[in-house]
Amino acid sequence: MNLLLLRRLSWRRAIACSYSDQNRTYGSSSTGRRGGCEPRYKQQQQQQQQRRQQQWDYEPYSSTNSRPQRRRIDKPPRVQLRRPGQQHTYLVSCHPGLEQVTAVELQQPGLEAAQGVEVIAPGRVAFSSDSLAGGYAAALCLRSATRVLHLVHEEDLNPNRAAGDTVYEATREGAPWQQLLQPGQTLGVHCMHFYNNSNVSNSQLVARRVRDAVCDSVRDARGVRPAPPEGPPDLPLVFQLLDDRLQLFRDLGGGSLHRRGYRSGAVVHKAALNEAAAAGLLLLAGWHELCHQEGVVLADPMCGSCTLLIEAALIATATAPGLLRKQWPFEAWHDHDKQVQAEWRGVRQAAQQRARQGAADWRARGGQLLGNDLH
Repeated sequence: MNLLLLRRLSWRRAIACSYSDQNRTYGSSSTGRRGGCEPRYKQQQQQQQQRRQQQWDYEPYSSTNSRPQRRRIDKPPRVQLRRPGQQHTYLVSCHPGLEQVTAVELQQPGLEAAQGVEVIAPGRVAFSSDSLAGGYAAALCLRSATRVLHLVHEEDLNPNRAAGDTVYEATREGAPWQQLLQPGQTLGVHCMHFYNNSNVSNSQLVARRVRDAVCDSVRDARGVRPAPPEGPPDLPLVFQLLDDRLQLFRDLGGGSLHRRGYRSGAVVHKAALNEAAAAGLLLLAGWHELCHQEGVVLADPMCGSCTLLIEAALIATATAPGLLRKQWPFEAWHDHDKQVQAEWRGVRQAAQQRARQGAADWRARGGQLLGNDLH
């Protein structure tokens, strides 16, 4: 047995040593010729190149340190979010498949300020409002949404220039960052969507250039760059770069809205159902209508961490999911002035009143929520 193992090892070494760096031989001979697999390999390369040329339209651009520009022939038209005549434009993200649910939610009581609701792409719904309170109400009341974003700037990038330079210039000149980022506040940059761009394939590069543009603009205005955040940033900035169109947003929730606040300090399973997805499934199933029936019962025999039942209770009692959150990042923004504070206070009070009335109606109907599981 030992002799057989030694022979096998010697064969492997002989095969490995037959490759010569000088002659570039691949175990065939010492004349420098390759084996018989080379013609087939070249044929496969030619076929792949032909298929790529049929699918993609190559247009080289003037840059020496980037890859060739690559554009899909069937590329959809660019989506412009800015609405003419509207002061504030918002983008709502949700799970793909729940766009219509989110659009219907934007027409419910408490969200009357939302105008021009439109599903613009899978997982994205846009609307506009005449006041900031319209976006605040959406962040407070939407159940199936994961983010509510306030559009700050959008611009088409030049595909014939280096992507880092165009992103930097568009961001720096796109908004008054010295006003949006007050002294002592911190900045956070997050990428939401990144797809089908000409000469940039790394979202981290775009995030770095966006951050540098904002920090350099603030430094030129005040002489000091913003400090890095140690916790949640004061100005959570979200960008998406789709089809060479850069869009910058302020995140009204400072993160995903599925973090309602009722699990703070609790141990959550790593595979727990997302709260926004659970609420969207309940709305798709018509629970918001069934819960108004007398003596209605919703049972979940494998409830896990009770995500479905908790979201069902919030829907049945007309409790806005954002009421459980203790703090919102927009409360520290420069444009959250006294008038906006009063409007925000009115939005919260109206939501609290609907929740109190909804809880009383649920008790009067005698509804029940039942759950069971083994841990």
